[in-house]
Amino acid sequence: MSRTAFITGADGFVGLNLTQELLHHGWTVFALLLPSHSSTYLDNMGATILKGDITDKICLSRIFPEDVDAVFHVAADTSLCSSRNEHQTIVNVIGTRNVVDVALDKKAKRFVHMSSVAVFGFHNNHIHEKTPSTVKDTEINYFISKALAEQEIFAGIQKGLDAVIINPANIIGPYDTKGWAQIFIKIKEGEFSGIGAGGGSFCHVHEVVRIMRIAVDKGRKGERYILGGEDASYHHLALTAQKSIGGSVPDKPVPALMMHFMVWVVLFFYTLRRKEPFLTPEIVKLSTHWLCVNSSKAQEELGYKPQSLDTMITDACDWLSSENLLPR
Repeated sequence: MSRTAFITGADGFVGLNLTQELLHHGWTVFALLLPSHSSTYLDNMGATILKGDITDKICLSRIFPEDVDAVFHVAADTSLCSSRNEHQTIVNVIGTRNVVDVALDKKAKRFVHMSSVAVFGFHNNHIHEKTPSTVKDTEINYFISKALAEQEIFAGIQKGLDAVIINPANIIGPYDTKGWAQIFIKIKEGEFSGIGAGGGSFCHVHEVVRIMRIAVDKGRKGERYILGGEDASYHHLALTAQKSIGGSVPDKPVPALMMHFMVWVVLFFYTLRRKEPFLTPEIVKLSTHWLCVNSSKAQEELGYKPQSLDTMITDACDWLSSENLLPR
């Protein structure tokens, strides 16, 4: 008999890969996306499409299926612009609370929460599951709101929710159009102006979603599992992409002082135009810091297999090319 899954944010980068992964392994997938969003990719995969908003608990309760084998909570606002802080907190915190409450009401058997290494904040050493969080010191609302979302998961566990938390680092792979894909596109176009001197750990989206599926059966209730892989500077990431797809990348990363100067210039002009800026203080802070992780727990308990940066970038860019999103 087919197992059933309910996925929030199913039309996003990770959500699409997760839907594909579950369907490939014989699951029946109920895929939730916002009413205004296109379901083209999901329609082609064969998922059951549900339209709704996790911030609307009444609507969510009405469409949420009974007794699903697993809920995969992937939906999140990943913005790094302070003008979206209020909306981001509602989606990431209140939305998570709603999904937890309804999952309990509908007697979901298992709950896999897609979190982030961002909940730990910045550290000088590799982060592991017991690393104390410095998230409040970051002043980045995405980090803070994801940490608060985790607290909603732990509160749900106290009420009987059988939940496990996945904390991936930087994710690269197919179906990404808004994240690292934007850098790959700019590199190929010859319009990449540079990136900060920070860096971090990188993981392949295919391996992330495989572990989310595995966590349904092997993840321990109430435990976090960090997913990382190859550590690299963001500049090295850009150079690696250039070798794969061509284009141009500056010889060196942008100095931190220059980044801080640039962001205020950008903010000034974009504020005048009333548009969301492409560079923000949050992005500068991220791109000038390192965020590296240790994945040994996930490797030992869930069989996580870190992939090479070359493989991630190749798979991501091959998909972009197949969708005519990468310039020829």
